[in-house]
Amino acid sequence: VSVRTLETRSLAAHLLDRFSAGAVDRFTAVSEAARQVIARRSGISPSRIECIPNGAAVPGPTDGAVSAAAWRLARRDQARRDLAARTGPLPATLVGSLGRLDPVKGYATLLEAAARLASAGAPATGGPGVVLFGDGPARADLEALASRPPLRGRAFILGEDPGAARLLPAIDLFVLPSLAEGMSNALLEAMAEGIPAVATRVGGNAEVVEDGRSGVLVEPGDAAGLAGALAGLLADEERARRLGLEGRERVRRAFSTQGMLEAYHDLYRRLLEPL
Repeated sequence: VSVRTLETRSLAAHLLDRFSAGAVDRFTAVSEAARQVIARRSGISPSRIECIPNGAAVPGPTDGAVSAAAWRLARRDQARRDLAARTGPLPATLVGSLGRLDPVKGYATLLEAAARLASAGAPATGGPGVVLFGDGPARADLEALASRPPLRGRAFILGEDPGAARLLPAIDLFVLPSLAEGMSNALLEAMAEGIPAVATRVGGNAEVVEDGRSGVLVEPGDAAGLAGALAGLLADEERARRLGLEGRERVRRAFSTQGMLEAYHDLYRRLLEPL
């Protein structure tokens, strides 16, 4: 049995795990944080829960930081043109995210942080724009926030989009402001693109992002702290570039699709050996 999310997982689901445990050879969790939560809430021994992180493919060159950086800039510029063709003129800098628009994802905190930056910024710049790809129960509330000054015309809630993966490289910083998280595929995919990532210090986020090395971690629900982290990276392009490249290598080394597949293959092999 594979458990891939925590934030929407009900007590009933954990109880079902407990009652079905006798018929299950092994549970899998996508992060060590998820493994501990499952064990605590379901009463299942941690020894029966295997941690197999999500994986992401790393596109682009593999032959050095210079070519990877140039590839990232080319991807960003092309995606920015494609995104502008849909939205109209865009702010000079963009932060954004991709995922289900649910309150637990914390996107309201991202919009509040962006509003703080817009209010504090020079009139000519107005702070970064915000792009959100996805749909869900919080969409109407987020659209209401995005329609008010100082975000009006600077925040774009684009809904479900089959082309989101192609447009995501348009953003300068990827933000995952979750209040709870198992392990985010969107975070891995953004880092694999070389997009510098800012994520909350919850669940599997802290297992993916090495704070200050392959991204930046902030506290959940802290709009002021998030605004400060975003402002710092937007003001220091070299640091942001370095974090983006390190994040890309982090995914390549520890969270590749191939590594995930090999881990599942090894688990199945071990489970089937007695047969």
